[in-house]
Amino acid sequence: MLRTVFLSALLMCGMFFGSPVFSQTILSSPETAYVMYVLDGDTIVVRMGKRFEKVRFIGVDTPEFPGPKARVAQCYAKEAKHFLERLVLHRNVEMRRDIKSVNRDSIGRLVRYVSIPNTRLMLNGLLVSEGYGKVYKRSTTMLAKTLDFKEYDAKQEKKGLWNPANCKNALVAKGGI
Repeated sequence: MLRTVFLSALLMCGMFFGSPVFSQTILSSPETAYVMYVLDGDTIVVRMGKRFEKVRFIGVDTPEFPGPKARVAQCYAKEAKHFLERLVLHRNVEMRRDIKSVNRDSIGRLVRYVSIPNTRLMLNGLLVSEGYGKVYKRSTTMLAKTLDFKEYDAKQEKKGLWNPANCKNALVAKGGI
C-alpha cells in the first residue's frame, strides 16, 4: 500500500515516456530487465536473460561514494542510492536507448533511460527533479533540455542536494555536487 502511494506521488512529478517527446524516432524499443543491485544513485546492475549488465542512467549525475572520483562520500550520495533502491531493487524495469547518445560509456556500462513498467515514469528525470542528482553535462541526449528544466526547478525549490540544510558543502550553493 505504502509503495503504491509513493509511486502515485512520484508519477505526479516525474518525466513520462508517454509524452510526445518520447517518440520512437529518438528512443529505442524498451528492453525489460530485473534489477539485482543498486550501485549508487545513477548506476544499477540488471539481469537480462542470462547475462548481467551495469546500466548508467543517461543524462544524470548523482553524488559519488568513495572511489576513483571521490575520496569521501559526497553530499546526498547515500540518499540518492536509497531513493533508487526503494523504487527498483529486485524489480523489473524498462530501459530505452537514446539514439543521439552512445550505447555504452567509456567503462562499458549500458547508457539508458530507465522506467518502471506500466507507469511510463522516467526515473532519470525523477532523480533530477527531486534533487537526488544533477544533469550530466557531458552526456549528449535528445532530452537534455527537459532535464535542464527539471534541474532548474529542483534548484529553485531547494530540493535534495540543492537545499543548503541538507548539504552544508559550499559547492552545492555554487551549483556543484
